[in-house]
Amino acid sequence: MYSVEQVAVRVEEIIRTTLKLGDDVALRPESDLVNEIGLDSIEAFESIATLHEMLGVRIPDDIDPKDLGSIAGIAAYVVRKYDANVVNTFMSIDVGAHLASMYDDGEFA
Repeated sequence: MYSVEQVAVRVEEIIRTTLKLGDDVALRPESDLVNEIGLDSIEAFESIATLHEMLGVRIPDDIDPKDLGSIAGIAAYVVRKYDANVVNTFMSIDVGAHLASMYDDGEFA
């Protein structure tokens, strides 16, 4: 099973790629993605939708946005909410290729 710290590295990769953030943007696991990074509501939804797409699951109705306010919070949510098979699949996905196919399929504009 992957640790929260290992999943956090993957979550950061997804956020950087989805939002096209350069290496000059400092992302710490505990950074508040809205207040410190400036994530707006559309970007936040896009990131959460992408995360669930890559997990291969629907966005649950009971999702608590407070759980998803930081990279560490998102990683802890993934490890807590999903079984090892889902997390293993998530960790093995080629983020760049997967996101490119999502854009090619028109899932994101």
